[in-house]
Amino acid sequence: MSHHQLAKGVNLGNGGWSGGCKKRVALTATPVFNKPLDMVGLCKAINSAPEFQDKRYWSLDRQCKTINPATVKLWQKHTDRVKDDILNLPAIHQYTDSFDANLSADEAAQYNTHLQKAQRLKMAMDAAGKLSTQDMQRLMLLLQRMQQMLISPRLAEKGADFFKKNPIEIANAAQVETGALVSLHQRILTLQSEGHERVMVACCHVTLMQIARRYLQDQGAQGDGERSVGTIFIYDGTLSLPQRQAERIAFLNADRAVLFLSIGAGGTGLHLVPQKPGTPIGGFCRSVIFWGSRPFSPQQVWQTLKRIHRIGQKYEVHVHHMIAHGSVDYAINCVHADKSGLAGAIVDDDWSNCDEVGGNWRRTGKIVLQCSEMMVDGCFPSAEAMQGLVPMPAESAPINWQELDPSRDAQQRLAQMHAERAQQGLTSQFFRQPLQAAAAGSSSAPPQMVPMVPLVRGVAVPQPVARQRPGFAAAPLRVLPAPRVAPMPFGPPVIDLEPEEVDKKVASFGGQDVLPAM
Repeated sequence: MSHHQLAKGVNLGNGGWSGGCKKRVALTATPVFNKPLDMVGLCKAINSAPEFQDKRYWSLDRQCKTINPATVKLWQKHTDRVKDDILNLPAIHQYTDSFDANLSADEAAQYNTHLQKAQRLKMAMDAAGKLSTQDMQRLMLLLQRMQQMLISPRLAEKGADFFKKNPIEIANAAQVETGALVSLHQRILTLQSEGHERVMVACCHVTLMQIARRYLQDQGAQGDGERSVGTIFIYDGTLSLPQRQAERIAFLNADRAVLFLSIGAGGTGLHLVPQKPGTPIGGFCRSVIFWGSRPFSPQQVWQTLKRIHRIGQKYEVHVHHMIAHGSVDYAINCVHADKSGLAGAIVDDDWSNCDEVGGNWRRTGKIVLQCSEMMVDGCFPSAEAMQGLVPMPAESAPINWQELDPSRDAQQRLAQMHAERAQQGLTSQFFRQPLQAAAAGSSSAPPQMVPMVPLVRGVAVPQPVARQRPGFAAAPLRVLPAPRVAPMPFGPPVIDLEPEEVDKKVASFGGQDVLPAM
């Protein structure tokens, strides 16, 4: 509002205005973060033409779920688009690295419980027709717990505040080698072996970075130092400005180093490119790893990687996104494509990922519906396993839920997949015995197929514990039509939703164990 007042001036109360700016310019690298209404705030800040300050002009529907192409075309007449190509910077190479979660059977069941509660809550919120702040915060907390479980199930159970009050918990959590921690360590060692002496690791949550730092320190102290990643620094909001500056300088001057960067504290404004003339290639940070928890906006990812890709950078930059297929970060990354497409349409007039006639820009769906449930071996189903197990019905066709029981063929295909995983040594100790029996072709001990539950886009995977709420008949399979609603914005978590409260909300919706089409 202060920018708006500076641009418009002061109302004198007699019909006149005092002050204000005759010429107003908005300079930004990321005008669109999450939704079309981001443009309303930007236009209000500079007191642009009234139609640009009215959200009704930016959308074709009352709920503001679409973008108005006519308004975009008119707005583009008042903008100058300059890309960073004019800086002639080195190329950016981006990679997506998947990894296995490797949780225990009990931990996988707990993860699935969090996901089921999040889906129930979202279903109840949609049925109510309005979004309360409290429900939104509860949903964000459940998603955050699911992210935490991949790094430390103990953290998801106790919470970040408990870890902050009991620092010993950081060391205890670092003793548990989850797939996320092991894969991060391996990726850093690989980059360093390729000549990247300085590696930046970007994450949204400080506690996750603290656990990873302690894990890397413990790994480096073992053996003869071959597993060491060098000196480890951390840059987050708990540090004062002088302390942050000291961490930055020390990171750039260390012989071999890793910098954990909080995206909230250092995602903008931080300069990690050495300024000394004649700095050798080893003095440059040329690689960044996004790990642990992804931001909800793709623009934050872009802003963060630009900390090392800016004026002064002489070498190509390598960006690794460590994402477990089917996890919350995977779902967020799917939604990033929609938001990037929206930004491309508004800023660059690129409608290749948006409907230029109808204004629809959402193609993926809600985050909770993009998440997969874990299998009993503590891992998510692979991308190959998730393809084609259950036919996807057309959106316009009516769905007969009674005819969608899992077929024996689908069960046999899953059994074959698990047997192949066992032969390749990809299973964990929690699922080893039945898989070994399947791999050996034993007729006396066939693999026990667990109940089938749904995933997004009509994909079915096994779940270790059958679900059935009191008073409701559990459907053996649910198939979800392709959703078309954007994810909700991020909010600070407050308190979890108790199962009894969830059941009341679901009961008010009719007791259906089916997520509605979105």
